[in-house]
Order: sequence, then C-alpha cells, then structure tokens
Amino acid sequence: MFIDACVLAGSEICRAFPPFEGSPHNAFMSSVELLKRCRNVATVVSTHPEPIQQSGYLDRYRKARAAVKHHAIFTSDGKAEPLDFAEAPSDVHEFIGQRLPEELYYYLSKGVIGPQVLDMLATGELIEIAPFDNGDSDEYKKFLENLNPLRTQALGLLAQPLHRFWHSKEINVYYWFDKNNPRKLIHKEVSVSPAEQTRKWNVRESVFKPELEKNGVWQPLHTLGW
Repeated sequence: MFIDACVLAGSEICRAFPPFEGSPHNAFMSSVELLKRCRNVATVVSTHPEPIQQSGYLDRYRKARAAVKHHAIFTSDGKAEPLDFAEAPSDVHEFIGQRLPEELYYYLSKGVIGPQVLDMLATGELIEIAPFDNGDSDEYKKFLENLNPLRTQALGLLAQPLHRFWHSKEINVYYWFDKNNPRKLIHKEVSVSPAEQTRKWNVRESVFKPELEKNGVWQPLHTLGW
C-alpha cells in the first residue's frame, strides 16, 4: 500500500493520479485514503469518471510498479540486470528503458556519470515535479527552462559514441506547471558536437612520459603496437 500510495501521489517514474495533480501537499494522504477504501489501484481508477479511466494512467501505474519490483541492480560480479532476474518479464525495456552499454553502468556505479542523463536517454523523458514550495516561483521555472541547452549538450556528448539508435532519440521534458506541453531535447541537432571537440584534445608523450617513468610503468608506445 505504501508503494502504491507513493506512485499515485506522483514521482519521477510516474505522474500523479490526475485528480491529485496540482495539489502535491496532500496527494499522499489522499492516496492512502483511496487505497483503504478501494484496496487496489485498478479499483481506484474504475471508480473515477470515464476520462480518467481512458487517460492511460493505469498502464503508466503498472509500468511504474513493475519498475519498482524489478529495478536495475549491480550484481556482486559487476553485471547490471533487473532485480529478481529469474522472475522478471521479457519486456523489461518497456518499463525501465532500453539497455545501455555495460560500460556506462560501470561509470554510473563509480560516480563518473550522474543518473539523470542516463535516465533521460533510456526512457526518453524527464519529469520535473513541483518543489516543496509548490513551485510558484517564476524564477525557479525560468531556471529549469535555462537548463535545457546544457541537458541537450550532455545528451549529445553521451549519445555520440553509442549505437546510431541513440543518436536521433528525442527526449521530452514534462513540467508540473505545463504538463500538456513537453519541451523536446533534440541532441542530434547540436551544432558542434562535444565529442568532435574532445577528439581534438591531445596530450603529448613529453607530458606524461616523465610521470610514468617515475612510477616504473613507462613502456614505449611502439612496443604496444600503436
């Protein structure tokens, strides 16, 4: 019931149940009361007007619930896979997102890459929920909008070395104050690819050779087949 109430109240993995949108302060307690009366979310949805039943919320809830039950974990041998792998359905990508290269999950585990950019690329969306002050500040809304160019550049940097499938994937950003008009982050249209810029970086042998020799690990590059 606690997990169901959290999902109904709204979170990053599922927007709030339509009647609760716009009232984040009491959404959780309202969800608990509904579940006490109706026992499960399917019954909660069926007791509301037809537009809510046809909004697709129940399907989004089920995906969110499955994502909680089979969330991605790191095994002791460093492999990324769904929790309770033997019982996980074959369409995990439908509620967690497409699987990214194993190397990226390793970087995530070491803190080299933050989770938000990976989440956006895997799921195709970012949901901005209202802060504790209900998000009435115009300055804060403007600040979030100004983050989009940086997010687009980060997505371009991450996606460029990956399979071409990821190059053209659009990302929708949903805001609590304008939920019907998502902003699109189209990283394939970044005028100058960060990857192209970093490809020009060069550290000469004269810079790193003394440090490697000092630590006893220097080996001429030609002996390595370079």
